[in-house]
Amino acid sequence: MPTVTHHFSIYIHWPYCLRKCPYCDFASQACSDPPHDRFWRACLADWENWRPRVGNRKLVSVYFGGGTPSLIRPGDIHTMLEGIDDHYRTEDAEITMEINPAEGNGERLKDFLDAGVNRLSVGVQSFDDGVLSFLGRRHDGRQAVRALQNAREVGFDNIGIDLILGSRPSVREQLASDLRTALDLKVDHVSAYLLTVEEETPFGRRASQGEALTLDDETCRDHYEFCRDTLRSAGFEHYEISNYARPGKRSVHNWLYWSGEMYAGIGPAAHGYDPIGTGHGPQRLINPQDSGTFMANVLEGQKTDRIVETLSAEMLVKDTLLTALRRRDGISEAEFLSRTGLRLGELFEKTVEKHLSTGWLEWVGGGGSRVLRLTDEGVFVSDGVFEDFFAAFP
Repeated sequence: MPTVTHHFSIYIHWPYCLRKCPYCDFASQACSDPPHDRFWRACLADWENWRPRVGNRKLVSVYFGGGTPSLIRPGDIHTMLEGIDDHYRTEDAEITMEINPAEGNGERLKDFLDAGVNRLSVGVQSFDDGVLSFLGRRHDGRQAVRALQNAREVGFDNIGIDLILGSRPSVREQLASDLRTALDLKVDHVSAYLLTVEEETPFGRRASQGEALTLDDETCRDHYEFCRDTLRSAGFEHYEISNYARPGKRSVHNWLYWSGEMYAGIGPAAHGYDPIGTGHGPQRLINPQDSGTFMANVLEGQKTDRIVETLSAEMLVKDTLLTALRRRDGISEAEFLSRTGLRLGELFEKTVEKHLSTGWLEWVGGGGSRVLRLTDEGVFVSDGVFEDFFAAFP
Protein backbone atom coordinates (compact mmCIF):
# COMPACT_ATOMS: atom_id res chain seq x y z
CA MET A 1 0.00 0.00 0.00
CA PRO A 2 1.55 3.34 -1.01
CA THR A 3 1.84 6.28 1.30
CA VAL A 4 -1.32 8.36 1.01
CA THR A 5 -1.78 12.10 1.07
CA HIS A 6 -4.72 14.22 2.20
CA HIS A 7 -6.40 11.29 3.90
CA PHE A 8 -7.36 10.97 7.54
CA SER A 9 -8.71 8.46 10.01
CA ILE A 10 -10.63 8.63 13.27
CA TYR A 11 -9.80 6.64 16.40
CA ILE A 12 -12.59 6.44 18.99
CA HIS A 13 -11.59 5.20 22.43
CA TRP A 14 -14.16 3.31 24.48
CA PRO A 15 -12.49 2.97 27.91
CA TYR A 16 -14.82 0.48 29.61
CA CYS A 17 -14.29 -3.24 30.29
CA LEU A 18 -16.12 -5.72 32.47
CA ARG A 19 -12.72 -6.42 34.03
CA LYS A 20 -9.13 -5.55 33.18
CA CYS A 21 -6.67 -8.19 32.06
CA PRO A 22 -3.62 -8.43 34.37
CA TYR A 23 -1.15 -7.54 31.60
CA CYS A 24 -3.10 -4.54 30.26
CA ASP A 25 -1.74 -1.02 30.71
CA PHE A 26 -4.17 0.65 28.28
CA ALA A 27 -6.34 3.54 29.43
CA SER A 28 -9.32 1.43 30.46
CA GLN A 29 -11.43 0.78 33.53
CA ALA A 30 -13.65 -1.98 34.85
CA CYS A 31 -17.27 -0.81 34.73
CA SER A 32 -20.45 -2.89 34.72
CA ASP A 33 -22.76 0.03 33.88
CA PRO A 34 -21.08 2.49 31.46
CA PRO A 35 -22.68 5.94 30.96
CA HIS A 36 -23.59 5.19 27.34
CA ASP A 37 -25.68 8.25 26.50
CA ARG A 38 -23.39 10.82 28.12
CA PHE A 39 -20.29 9.19 26.70
CA TRP A 40 -21.50 9.30 23.09
CA ARG A 41 -22.78 12.87 23.39
CA ALA A 42 -19.26 13.80 24.51
CA CYS A 43 -17.65 11.88 21.64
CA LEU A 44 -19.83 13.65 19.07
CA ALA A 45 -18.94 17.01 20.63
CA ASP A 46 -15.26 16.04 20.66
CA TRP A 47 -15.48 15.19 16.96
CA GLU A 48 -16.98 18.61 16.24
CA ASN A 49 -13.99 20.18 18.00
CA TRP A 50 -11.62 18.17 15.82
CA ARG A 51 -13.39 18.75 12.53
CA PRO A 52 -11.96 22.21 11.68
CA ARG A 53 -8.47 20.68 11.53
CA VAL A 54 -9.52 18.05 9.02
CA GLY A 55 -10.54 20.37 6.20
CA ASN A 56 -11.14 18.67 2.86
CA ARG A 57 -9.24 15.46 3.57
CA LYS A 58 -10.86 12.16 2.65
CA LEU A 59 -11.94 9.84 5.48
CA VAL A 60 -10.50 6.36 4.95
CA SER A 61 -10.98 4.65 8.32
CA VAL A 62 -12.78 4.78 11.65
CA TYR A 63 -11.52 2.57 14.46
CA PHE A 64 -13.42 1.74 17.66
CA GLY A 65 -10.79 0.67 20.18
CA GLY A 66 -10.64 0.18 23.91
CA GLY A 67 -11.27 -1.06 26.47
CA THR A 68 -13.85 -3.55 25.22
CA PRO A 69 -15.78 -1.91 22.36
CA SER A 70 -17.96 -4.99 21.89
CA LEU A 71 -19.77 -3.73 25.02
CA ILE A 72 -20.96 -0.69 23.03
CA ARG A 73 -24.64 -0.62 22.08
CA PRO A 74 -24.84 -1.12 18.29
CA GLY A 75 -27.22 1.82 17.99
CA ASP A 76 -24.54 4.10 19.43
CA ILE A 77 -22.12 2.97 16.72
CA HIS A 78 -24.72 3.92 14.13
CA THR A 79 -25.31 7.32 15.77
CA MET A 80 -21.59 8.10 15.91
CA LEU A 81 -21.07 7.15 12.28
CA GLU A 82 -24.07 9.25 11.27
CA GLY A 83 -22.54 12.23 13.07
CA ILE A 84 -19.31 11.76 11.14
CA ASP A 85 -21.23 11.19 7.92
CA ASP A 86 -22.74 14.67 8.15
CA HIS A 87 -19.45 15.95 6.69
CA TYR A 88 -17.33 12.96 5.59
CA ARG A 89 -18.49 9.80 3.86
CA THR A 90 -18.10 6.67 5.98
CA GLU A 91 -19.69 4.46 3.35
CA ASP A 92 -16.39 3.68 1.59
CA ALA A 93 -14.18 3.80 4.69
CA GLU A 94 -12.77 0.91 6.68
CA ILE A 95 -14.83 0.78 9.91
CA THR A 96 -13.10 -1.43 12.46
CA MET A 97 -14.30 -2.58 15.86
CA GLU A 98 -12.30 -4.50 18.44
CA ILE A 99 -14.33 -7.29 19.99
CA ASN A 100 -13.89 -9.73 22.84
CA PRO A 101 -14.92 -13.26 21.79
CA ALA A 102 -17.16 -13.38 24.87
CA GLU A 103 -19.48 -10.93 23.05
CA GLY A 104 -19.17 -12.78 19.74
CA ASN A 105 -22.68 -14.18 19.39
CA GLY A 106 -24.18 -14.00 15.91
CA GLU A 107 -27.07 -11.66 16.67
CA ARG A 108 -24.83 -9.04 18.28
CA LEU A 109 -22.27 -9.24 15.48
CA LYS A 110 -25.03 -8.83 12.89
CA ASP A 111 -26.21 -5.71 14.74
CA PHE A 112 -22.68 -4.26 14.55
CA LEU A 113 -22.52 -5.06 10.83
CA ASP A 114 -25.89 -3.37 10.25
CA ALA A 115 -24.69 -0.34 12.27
CA GLY A 116 -21.85 0.20 9.78
CA VAL A 117 -18.90 -1.84 11.07
CA ASN A 118 -17.19 -3.68 8.19
CA ARG A 119 -14.00 -4.99 9.80
CA LEU A 120 -13.48 -6.87 13.07
CA SER A 121 -10.35 -7.12 15.20
CA VAL A 122 -10.99 -10.05 17.53
CA GLY A 123 -8.98 -10.25 20.74
CA VAL A 124 -8.36 -13.98 20.57
CA GLN A 125 -4.83 -13.90 22.10
CA SER A 126 -4.78 -17.73 21.98
CA PHE A 127 -7.13 -20.63 21.35
CA ASP A 128 -5.54 -22.56 24.22
CA ASP A 129 -7.53 -22.52 27.47
CA GLY A 130 -4.41 -22.77 29.64
CA VAL A 131 -2.82 -19.73 28.03
CA LEU A 132 -6.11 -17.79 28.17
CA SER A 133 -6.50 -18.55 31.86
CA PHE A 134 -2.94 -17.40 32.53
CA LEU A 135 -3.64 -14.16 30.65
CA GLY A 136 -6.82 -13.55 32.65
CA ARG A 137 -9.09 -13.48 29.61
CA ARG A 138 -12.89 -13.67 29.93
CA HIS A 139 -13.29 -16.10 27.03
CA ASP A 140 -12.13 -19.63 26.32
CA GLY A 141 -10.87 -21.23 23.11
CA ARG A 142 -14.28 -22.57 22.13
CA GLN A 143 -15.80 -19.08 22.36
CA ALA A 144 -12.99 -17.66 20.24
CA VAL A 145 -13.60 -20.21 17.48
CA ARG A 146 -17.34 -19.67 17.58
CA ALA A 147 -17.02 -15.87 17.48
CA LEU A 148 -14.94 -16.08 14.30
CA GLN A 149 -17.40 -18.54 12.74
CA ASN A 150 -20.32 -16.31 13.69
CA ALA A 151 -18.62 -13.28 12.15
CA ARG A 152 -18.34 -15.06 8.80
CA GLU A 153 -21.87 -16.38 8.97
CA VAL A 154 -23.43 -12.96 9.51
CA GLY A 155 -21.48 -11.42 6.61
CA PHE A 156 -18.13 -9.99 7.75
CA ASP A 157 -15.50 -10.43 5.04
CA ASN A 158 -12.58 -8.67 6.77
CA ILE A 159 -11.66 -10.30 10.08
CA GLY A 160 -8.43 -9.97 12.01
CA ILE A 161 -7.25 -11.52 15.25
CA ASP A 162 -4.69 -10.65 17.91
CA LEU A 163 -2.33 -13.30 19.24
CA ILE A 164 0.01 -12.95 22.23
CA LEU A 165 3.33 -14.75 21.92
CA GLY A 166 5.88 -15.59 24.58
CA SER A 167 3.75 -15.96 27.71
CA ARG A 168 5.09 -18.42 30.29
CA PRO A 169 2.69 -21.32 29.47
CA SER A 170 3.39 -21.05 25.72
CA VAL A 171 5.18 -23.85 23.90
CA ARG A 172 5.89 -24.28 20.19
CA GLU A 173 3.17 -26.95 19.82
CA GLN A 174 0.55 -24.65 21.33
CA LEU A 175 1.55 -21.81 19.00
CA ALA A 176 1.44 -24.14 16.02
CA SER A 177 -2.07 -25.20 17.04
CA ASP A 178 -3.16 -21.56 17.40
CA LEU A 179 -1.89 -20.77 13.91
CA ARG A 180 -3.52 -23.87 12.37
CA THR A 181 -6.83 -22.89 13.94
CA ALA A 182 -6.55 -19.33 12.65
CA LEU A 183 -5.72 -20.53 9.14
CA ASP A 184 -8.50 -23.14 9.19
CA LEU A 185 -10.92 -20.33 10.11
CA LYS A 186 -9.55 -18.28 7.21
CA VAL A 187 -8.85 -15.11 9.14
CA ASP A 188 -7.67 -12.21 6.98
CA HIS A 189 -5.25 -10.49 9.34
CA VAL A 190 -3.07 -11.50 12.30
CA SER A 191 -1.45 -9.13 14.81
CA ALA A 192 1.07 -11.19 16.79
CA TYR A 193 2.66 -9.40 19.74
CA LEU A 194 5.20 -10.63 22.24
CA LEU A 195 3.86 -10.32 25.78
CA THR A 196 5.26 -7.20 27.42
CA VAL A 197 5.12 -6.92 31.20
CA GLU A 198 4.39 -3.32 32.15
CA GLU A 199 5.35 -2.03 35.59
CA GLU A 200 1.99 -0.57 36.66
CA THR A 201 -0.07 -3.73 36.08
CA PRO A 202 -0.82 -6.86 38.15
CA PHE A 203 1.66 -8.73 35.95
CA GLY A 204 4.22 -6.00 36.62
CA ARG A 205 3.78 -6.36 40.35
CA ARG A 206 4.13 -10.13 40.13
CA ALA A 207 7.27 -9.78 38.02
CA SER A 208 8.77 -7.35 40.55
CA GLN A 209 8.48 -10.13 43.13
CA GLY A 210 10.53 -12.43 40.94
CA GLU A 211 7.85 -14.37 39.06
CA ALA A 212 8.79 -15.27 35.47
CA LEU A 213 5.80 -14.42 33.29
CA THR A 214 7.43 -14.49 29.86
CA LEU A 215 9.67 -16.97 28.08
CA ASP A 216 13.38 -16.32 27.71
CA ASP A 217 14.57 -14.14 24.81
CA GLU A 218 15.81 -17.06 22.71
CA THR A 219 12.50 -18.93 22.97
CA CYS A 220 10.52 -15.74 22.29
CA ARG A 221 12.56 -15.21 19.15
CA ASP A 222 11.94 -18.80 18.07
CA HIS A 223 8.18 -18.35 18.54
CA TYR A 224 8.20 -15.03 16.69
CA GLU A 225 10.09 -16.48 13.73
CA PHE A 226 7.91 -19.61 13.69
CA CYS A 227 4.79 -17.43 13.58
CA ARG A 228 6.28 -15.26 10.83
CA ASP A 229 7.37 -18.20 8.68
CA THR A 230 4.08 -20.07 9.12
CA LEU A 231 1.97 -17.09 8.08
CA ARG A 232 4.23 -16.21 5.16
CA SER A 233 4.01 -19.78 3.91
CA ALA A 234 0.22 -19.50 4.09
CA GLY A 235 0.28 -16.47 1.77
CA PHE A 236 0.16 -13.66 4.33
CA GLU A 237 2.15 -10.48 3.75
CA HIS A 238 4.39 -9.58 6.67
CA TYR A 239 3.81 -5.86 6.25
CA GLU A 240 4.75 -4.53 9.72
CA ILE A 241 6.88 -5.89 12.54
CA SER A 242 3.92 -7.53 14.30
CA ASN A 243 1.27 -7.57 11.55
CA TYR A 244 0.39 -9.99 8.77
CA ALA A 245 -2.38 -9.77 6.19
CA ARG A 246 -3.76 -11.64 3.23
CA PRO A 247 -3.28 -9.64 0.01
CA GLY A 248 -5.63 -6.65 0.03
CA LYS A 249 -6.43 -6.97 3.74
CA ARG A 250 -3.82 -4.74 5.37
CA SER A 251 -5.18 -2.48 8.10
CA VAL A 252 -5.85 0.88 6.45
CA HIS A 253 -6.14 2.52 9.85
CA ASN A 254 -2.77 1.39 11.16
CA TRP A 255 -1.11 2.12 7.85
CA LEU A 256 -2.02 5.79 8.25
CA TYR A 257 -0.40 5.81 11.71
CA TRP A 258 2.83 4.44 10.30
CA SER A 259 2.78 6.79 7.31
CA GLY A 260 2.48 10.11 9.13
CA GLU A 261 -1.06 10.91 8.04
CA MET A 262 -3.68 12.75 10.10
CA TYR A 263 -5.77 10.88 12.62
CA ALA A 264 -8.32 12.37 14.99
CA GLY A 265 -8.37 10.93 18.50
CA ILE A 266 -11.86 10.94 20.03
CA GLY A 267 -12.66 9.96 23.60
CA PRO A 268 -10.77 9.81 26.91
CA ALA A 269 -6.99 9.27 26.58
CA ALA A 270 -7.28 9.25 22.79
CA HIS A 271 -4.25 10.52 20.87
CA GLY A 272 -4.52 12.41 17.59
CA TYR A 273 -1.97 13.66 15.10
CA ASP A 274 -2.09 16.70 12.82
CA PRO A 275 0.81 16.67 10.31
CA ILE A 276 0.26 20.36 9.48
CA GLY A 277 -0.64 21.75 12.89
CA THR A 278 -1.71 25.36 13.23
CA GLY A 279 1.14 26.82 11.24
CA HIS A 280 3.90 25.91 13.69
CA GLY A 281 4.55 22.33 12.60
CA PRO A 282 3.07 18.86 13.24
CA GLN A 283 1.16 18.44 16.48
CA ARG A 284 0.12 15.63 18.80
CA LEU A 285 -3.20 16.09 20.58
CA ILE A 286 -3.93 14.08 23.72
CA ASN A 287 -7.28 13.97 25.52
CA PRO A 288 -7.60 13.75 29.32
CA GLN A 289 -7.24 10.15 30.47
CA ASP A 290 -10.03 10.15 33.04
CA SER A 291 -13.35 9.46 31.34
CA GLY A 292 -15.33 11.61 33.78
CA THR A 293 -13.01 14.57 33.23
CA PHE A 294 -13.21 14.11 29.47
CA MET A 295 -17.00 14.07 29.44
CA ALA A 296 -17.36 17.01 31.81
CA ASN A 297 -14.88 19.13 29.87
CA VAL A 298 -16.32 18.56 26.45
CA LEU A 299 -20.00 18.73 27.45
CA GLU A 300 -19.93 21.53 29.99
CA GLY A 301 -17.19 23.65 28.50
CA GLN A 302 -17.60 22.59 24.88
CA LYS A 303 -13.88 21.92 24.76
CA THR A 304 -11.82 18.83 25.40
CA ASP A 305 -9.01 20.50 27.35
CA ARG A 306 -6.61 18.31 25.43
CA ILE A 307 -2.84 18.59 25.53
CA VAL A 308 -1.43 20.00 22.30
CA GLU A 309 2.23 19.28 21.69
CA THR A 310 4.07 20.79 18.71
CA LEU A 311 6.81 18.47 17.52
CA SER A 312 10.38 19.76 17.36
CA ALA A 313 12.57 18.75 14.42
CA GLU A 314 14.13 16.04 16.58
CA MET A 315 10.77 14.67 17.71
CA LEU A 316 9.48 14.62 14.14
CA VAL A 317 12.55 12.71 12.91
CA LYS A 318 12.25 10.18 15.74
CA ASP A 319 8.52 9.69 15.16
CA THR A 320 9.08 9.23 11.44
CA LEU A 321 11.77 6.60 11.92
CA LEU A 322 9.91 4.78 14.68
CA THR A 323 6.71 4.46 12.68
CA ALA A 324 7.99 4.09 9.12
CA LEU A 325 10.73 1.56 9.84
CA ARG A 326 8.17 -0.69 11.54
CA ARG A 327 6.73 -1.18 8.06
CA ARG A 328 8.40 -4.07 6.27
CA ASP A 329 8.41 -1.92 3.12
CA GLY A 330 10.65 0.55 4.97
CA ILE A 331 10.93 4.24 4.13
CA SER A 332 12.15 5.86 0.96
CA GLU A 333 14.47 8.82 1.00
CA ALA A 334 11.75 10.79 -0.79
CA GLU A 335 9.18 10.03 1.94
CA PHE A 336 11.63 10.90 4.72
CA LEU A 337 12.39 14.22 3.01
CA SER A 338 8.68 14.93 2.54
CA ARG A 339 7.84 14.21 6.19
CA THR A 340 10.83 15.87 7.87
CA GLY A 341 12.45 18.22 5.35
CA LEU A 342 15.75 16.38 5.91
CA ARG A 343 17.78 13.84 3.94
CA LEU A 344 17.89 10.40 5.52
CA GLY A 345 21.14 9.18 3.96
CA GLU A 346 23.02 12.34 4.92
CA LEU A 347 21.54 12.79 8.39
CA PHE A 348 22.23 9.24 9.55
CA GLU A 349 25.04 8.14 7.27
CA LYS A 350 27.16 6.54 10.03
CA THR A 351 24.23 4.81 11.73
CA VAL A 352 22.98 3.39 8.46
CA GLU A 353 26.46 2.19 7.51
CA LYS A 354 26.85 0.54 10.92
CA HIS A 355 23.67 -1.48 10.53
CA LEU A 356 24.25 -2.30 6.90
CA SER A 357 27.37 -4.00 8.28
CA THR A 358 25.53 -5.77 11.10
CA GLY A 359 22.97 -7.00 8.58
CA TRP A 360 20.09 -5.35 10.41
CA LEU A 361 19.32 -2.73 7.71
CA GLU A 362 19.36 -2.83 3.94
CA TRP A 363 18.86 -0.43 1.05
CA VAL A 364 16.44 -1.60 -1.62
CA GLY A 365 16.39 -0.02 -5.07
CA GLY A 366 18.57 2.83 -6.19
CA GLY A 367 18.78 6.50 -6.89
CA GLY A 368 16.26 8.85 -5.32
CA SER A 369 13.73 6.04 -4.96
CA ARG A 370 15.86 3.76 -2.80
CA VAL A 371 14.24 2.49 0.37
CA LEU A 372 15.78 1.78 3.77
CA ARG A 373 14.27 -1.12 5.67
CA LEU A 374 14.93 -3.56 8.47
CA THR A 375 16.05 -7.03 7.45
CA ASP A 376 14.44 -10.13 8.92
CA GLU A 377 17.38 -10.28 11.32
CA GLY A 378 16.98 -6.59 12.14
CA VAL A 379 13.29 -6.85 13.02
CA PHE A 380 13.97 -8.76 16.23
CA VAL A 381 16.53 -6.20 17.40
CA SER A 382 14.64 -3.18 16.08
CA ASP A 383 14.56 -1.43 19.48
CA GLY A 384 18.36 -1.31 19.48
CA VAL A 385 18.44 -0.02 15.91
CA PHE A 386 15.98 2.76 16.79
CA GLU A 387 18.04 3.72 19.85
CA ASP A 388 21.13 4.08 17.65
CA PHE A 389 19.25 6.39 15.29
CA PHE A 390 17.93 8.49 18.18
CA ALA A 391 21.38 8.80 19.76
CA ALA A 392 22.87 9.92 16.45
CA PHE A 393 20.49 12.84 15.86
CA PRO A 394 22.66 15.98 15.58
